[in-house]
Amino acid sequence: VEMVSGTTSVDSYGLFKKITGNAVIKNIEITGTIQAAVGSGYRAKIGAFAGSASDILEGAVIDNCKNSTSITLIAATDVNNGSKIDGVGGIIGANTSIELSNLSNSGNIDATGALAAANTDIINTYAFGGIAGQNAGNISYCENTGNIIGSNCIGGIAGITSGGVVSNCKNSGSLTSLGGQDCGGIVGRAKGTVKLSSNTGGVAAYRNHSGGIVGASNGVAVEECFNSGRVSAASGAGNSSAGIVGGLDS
Repeated sequence: VEMVSGTTSVDSYGLFKKITGNAVIKNIEITGTIQAAVGSGYRAKIGAFAGSASDILEGAVIDNCKNSTSITLIAATDVNNGSKIDGVGGIIGANTSIELSNLSNSGNIDATGALAAANTDIINTYAFGGIAGQNAGNISYCENTGNIIGSNCIGGIAGITSGGVVSNCKNSGSLTSLGGQDCGGIVGRAKGTVKLSSNTGGVAAYRNHSGGIVGASNGVAVEECFNSGRVSAASGAGNSSAGIVGGLDS
């Protein structure tokens, strides 16, 4: 499947705008480009396969799929307060519980254009991940090689996890925060479990919390993970960086 998008303001965007029920998505490869404008008060959720997934039933899964689509975010001419980025992922923007397994992303995610609008709501928003922007389900055997430039909560696999298990995942893409915090080679801000995963990509947060595996812990167990990527955070009071977990989310 080849995707080519325009520049109109979006809420949820992907091959599927929203996934619900017991959907099964397998054996699909997506190429192309997505250029999405953030504006009109929308809370943008963007992924090559799906903008979001909710009201999921048992057995729903995205499995054995590949994405090489690049995602570029710009500011719409009608950008205003309430215009936010609410989850951008190579596969899915915001996921409540669908299983994500055997997925790979090589597409770059670049929010530089949207952040350049200097709109406070956009700058203060979050969740950029090679596989999922926001995630509450399980992620296993996934890999990201794409580079990500965003604001807050950037992860090679998931920007934010609010539960579930991330296991047997790899990241080699570079992760860069422009003015934000909580960058991790696997998960930016994590709750749940991260295990048997590795990062070799560079991780750079503008401020608080930069980690080789997890940027900031919100109650996460990290088990048998490995990092060899360079990790950095800007110097300053309260800023922290570490090879595995950057710091505790306050």
